[in-house]
Amino acid sequence: MRCSLGGLFAIYASFKTNIFKRVASISGSLWYPNFLEFIQDNNVNKNIEKIYFSPGNKEKNSRNLLLQTVEDTTKEIASIYQKNNIPTIYEENEGSHFQEAERRTAKRID
Repeated sequence: MRCSLGGLFAIYASFKTNIFKRVASISGSLWYPNFLEFIQDNNVNKNIEKIYFSPGNKEKNSRNLLLQTVEDTTKEIASIYQKNNIPTIYEENEGSHFQEAERRTAKRID
């Protein structure tokens, strides 16, 4: 769990290993090329008890076209977990990528 590439890794790991039960992606780099396709082509680990997604609501305003896709991609990935009956929280927070990352992380460690 953590921001950016850590958030990307947390989601990736939830598909590749069964050692994690709770996962959080705080402003995860889920825009990474072909990552959504990876998610769509693989099975989510059934050991996941809960997952939390927390992008900043201004991240989609990046000048970088690839980064502009983060909100839509995160929502799509969250919906895949929901379709697999995994309790999923998607919560946009005020600000950009690194704004209040510690608070956003701490509020979902439960």
